[in-house]
Amino acid sequence: MKPSLPASRSPFSTNERSNSARPSVRDENSGASRFGTGQEKPVGNDREVFMNAGETGVRQHERFMQRAIELTEHCPNQPFGCVIVDQKSGEIVAEGWNQVARCRMWHGEIDAIVQLSGGPGRNPVDEMNPKSEGPTSPVHSPEQLVLFSTAEPCAMCQSAILWTGIPNIVFGTSIETLIRLGWNQIEIPAAEVCRRTSFRECTILPAVLQTQCDALFEKAAARRKN
Repeated sequence: MKPSLPASRSPFSTNERSNSARPSVRDENSGASRFGTGQEKPVGNDREVFMNAGETGVRQHERFMQRAIELTEHCPNQPFGCVIVDQKSGEIVAEGWNQVARCRMWHGEIDAIVQLSGGPGRNPVDEMNPKSEGPTSPVHSPEQLVLFSTAEPCAMCQSAILWTGIPNIVFGTSIETLIRLGWNQIEIPAAEVCRRTSFRECTILPAVLQTQCDALFEKAAARRKN
């Protein structure tokens, strides 16, 4: 889930990048940006965000995003699905989906994070390692995790991701698009939350399987109007 950041700061914002002219995430000259200590720089090659032997970074992004999309079958009217992946093993270690019927704050990202930590109502995935020296620690170190979400994390979820220590985020639909489709959203990009976090670095890759994700939210918004 890093080298120190340069002193300069790019004017790039997540929403601007997700709506840029690049045809798809396969353009390796643009895509991800890394944020931390109030600074920002484009990563450039999105393979740096997530890479496992034998499979290209782009295909991994799409494979795990596809799983996040599949999870929205649990919540078709609120199609926010999320998976958390261990980038060392390439395994999904937690899954989540929107459960606002239970609690208004129970977004897909929150659900996955709760599952990872074995919170109320979820089976623990990230059990404590009894072999560790000193205080017990999670089996899955946050630094090696990547979170995939069908939509850009809202300010609440992005804050939870940062507090959890997950440094890599991949999403499909932008907050700007959600607002355009009529979804209630706090108009603060995930990148802005990261930019204002001095104690954590975070890499964000937008617009992975964007067409498929946008279609989910467009169809759900249409059903809500009928």
